[in-house]
Amino acid sequence: MEDKNDNKEENQNERVYSRWHTRQKINKLNQFHLSKEEKYLIKANDKELKDLVIKELKTNIENLEKKIKSINDNKNKKEEDISTDKKHKKRYIAKIQKLKKCLNDEGGINARVKLLKQKARKLRTTKKKIEENLGNLKNSLKRCLNCKKRGHVVEDCPFKNDENNEGNKGDSNDEAICYNCGSHEHGLYKCDKPIDYNNLPYALCFKCKKRGHISANCPENENGIYIHGGSCFVCGAKDHLAKNCPQKQAKEEAYSIQKPKKEKKDKNFTKEKNKKENEKEKDKKEKKEENKKEKKDKKEKSVKDKKVKKEDE
Repeated sequence: MEDKNDNKEENQNERVYSRWHTRQKINKLNQFHLSKEEKYLIKANDKELKDLVIKELKTNIENLEKKIKSINDNKNKKEEDISTDKKHKKRYIAKIQKLKKCLNDEGGINARVKLLKQKARKLRTTKKKIEENLGNLKNSLKRCLNCKKRGHVVEDCPFKNDENNEGNKGDSNDEAICYNCGSHEHGLYKCDKPIDYNNLPYALCFKCKKRGHISANCPENENGIYIHGGSCFVCGAKDHLAKNCPQKQAKEEAYSIQKPKKEKKDKNFTKEKNKKENEKEKDKKEKKEENKKEKKDKKEKSVKDKKVKKEDE
């Protein structure tokens, strides 16, 4: 028995680790974003790519000409700086000549357009691969309620229309969306009629393949909502979560009744109080300024008196 329990714990830990690993991969793939220029490249035509190449060449020429002007303007320099500037100037002039030749030559422009097309193809393939990988990883986290296997949902289950599944053949109720009233316009949770989860006429249980209840409320299902085992932390039941526990809700309601309500303060009272406080602060500031002025006047008088005494002596 101990060996079986150990194996179960190991398998459960492996599942948890695999899910955590897949979620990490999904987060990494979600960080991939194309820039505005890359999005434009993917959607651009041949003419648009040609215009883009010509624009880039012209901007590069303008930037190089600005650099040459800045070198010519700076005259007050050392001999070492002058020699380095001459080398840079020669390099810039050679680059400008090459770019101007490329502008006048259609072959050079077409070659640059081909390079941009290759870049756009690579971006499209990487985008497709990332989207496919994201879809596969997200599907791997999903679990089918029909066959209890991972990688798909009930709608895409290969065992959904199996011969062993009783009640699925020739039954028009399987097309219904709402298990309570059978309408196609809304689901079970949006139904206006009162819902009894133990008596749902349009529901088909995935556990016992019988009608009238969901697999969570099935008498043959020992785990209830908790597929891997567990129960509500408050009351220990298996048909609801702890946040929806009736005992917890009753305690919260009782606490809210016992707790005294805080009296709401009048807005007019608070406004008057704030006005009085502001007036007090203004009076304090005015008093401080008056005291400062008085001290300054006293100092000035004392200085003048000393000067007069010295003159008299």
